[in-house]
Amino acid sequence: MQGASRREGTGAAAYEPFTRGERRVNVHHIKFGTDGWRAVIAEGFTFANVRRVAWALAEYLQEAGRAGQGVAVGYDCRFLSDRFAGAVASVLAGAGIPVVLSHTACPTPALSWAVVQRRLGAGVMITASHNPPEYNGFKLKGWFGGPALPEETRCVEEILARREAAAGAGQEPDPGLELAEAERRGLVERADLITPYMDQLRRLVDFERIRAARLRVVVDPMHGAARGILARLLAEAGVEVTEIRGDFNPSFGGLAPEPIARNLGPAVEAVRARGARAALVTDGDGDRVGAVGATGEGVDAPRIFALLFQHLVEGR
Repeated sequence: MQGASRREGTGAAAYEPFTRGERRVNVHHIKFGTDGWRAVIAEGFTFANVRRVAWALAEYLQEAGRAGQGVAVGYDCRFLSDRFAGAVASVLAGAGIPVVLSHTACPTPALSWAVVQRRLGAGVMITASHNPPEYNGFKLKGWFGGPALPEETRCVEEILARREAAAGAGQEPDPGLELAEAERRGLVERADLITPYMDQLRRLVDFERIRAARLRVVVDPMHGAARGILARLLAEAGVEVTEIRGDFNPSFGGLAPEPIARNLGPAVEAVRARGARAALVTDGDGDRVGAVGATGEGVDAPRIFALLFQHLVEGR
């Protein structure tokens, strides 16, 4: 793909979706799984296919009567995620749907909170979550902020198939409205989705109890979209924080950014080297968590959620 360079911090604002020179591909078999559609970048996950899904989503929202509520669009730190997000925003704006477009990479929970806080009709997160770096994906969020219901994604798939049959196989989709023009018309708002999310976490979490514990903690975002966020929140609460793997790296150091035992080596080493009480590890889009204890043992997500449930029952 020509013109595919990416600079840290530029965000979607630096790019416009392109059509000229994009390699024509056969339509990929697009199916939504438990939390979206994922495919290998430049094979199935192409600008053309992302636009096809976006047009199907636009038609679904119009049929469901939710188009006027608008859609939040966010993206992670993967290769070209910001440009794919811009392509989605252009299509939705082209359909007359208002868009709140994140001005930088953000965690999926921040996107979900934006949908709820702003009372939007849906959310789109460009991410392949914890999958290997060669993948990207399209997560669809319902009006309630969680993953779209199966009947909703099934409708999007049916509309996609219908539109493709009507257009003819291989027909390039309309790229929609250019972002600059969409902004000028007030159809696209570039917004900070991270600050409101962090503010909500400050309201939900008892950071004063954390402050009183006088902790030393390692935070490992695995080069993902949560980098800098958890470390900042804990540091504000007086925690002695060391963040590792917090730099921008779309290849995730050659690993799938999944907080499971085989990927926790750097966190284990950091805990032992710094004498930390624990390490908190998040995945590529910041919606999965793992941990490492003081002795270096891994704690997976199911056990973490069991501990959280116990805390809610006994402490709150």
